[in-house]
Amino acid sequence: MDELEPIHFSNESKKNLMSYVIFTIFAIPAIGSLMLGIYLSSLNNEWWLMLGFLFFSLVLGFFAYVFYPSERKVVYSYTVTEEGIYQKWKNKRTGQTDENEIKFKGVHKVLIGLYADRIPAQRKSFYRVSAILIIMHKDGYFFERFLSANDLKEWIKRMKKNVSSIVYTDFDLKEAVMASSYTNVDFSQIGEVSMILSVCMSEEKVIKTF
Repeated sequence: MDELEPIHFSNESKKNLMSYVIFTIFAIPAIGSLMLGIYLSSLNNEWWLMLGFLFFSLVLGFFAYVFYPSERKVVYSYTVTEEGIYQKWKNKRTGQTDENEIKFKGVHKVLIGLYADRIPAQRKSFYRVSAILIIMHKDGYFFERFLSANDLKEWIKRMKKNVSSIVYTDFDLKEAVMASSYTNVDFSQIGEVSMILSVCMSEEKVIKTF
């Protein structure tokens, strides 16, 4: 069997021309509004006029800040192969790099469950359901969320060669995953069910199933 191509991911922000164009569209009027306010206020010695121009300038400045194509201080990336996951954190300012490798042969268990985002509505709540993959290894947990079934299948293809236990559950794991950031959660106690999509969201309607 041919070796599968690695899966790559990076959260590094890519600068592009459109980002600079949008930033400029907001930044120039923001500066212009501020300068015009100072000029008109000083010309008539009526500084209360400055308040309106200042507010307008702050609003435009906020949007300019949002769209400014800034770089992340720490860039996180990973590569997934049939052997495991290679993680890398690089500080763009200091150049310091931290690396970690999760070998699939050393994984205790992989749990695949549901991750439901509640969408409030006037009469009834809706849910947008995706999948969450939890890899249990000697150093803790690795979490990965999937909005695409095909993306999840590609991960499973690379894991099944060396991972001894891949379990599916119909539990909504969102609250447990969020709680794991500040308390100990034992995901290994969650059992297997026949189908991941056999979830029942009481009387609420699922608007997107995985």
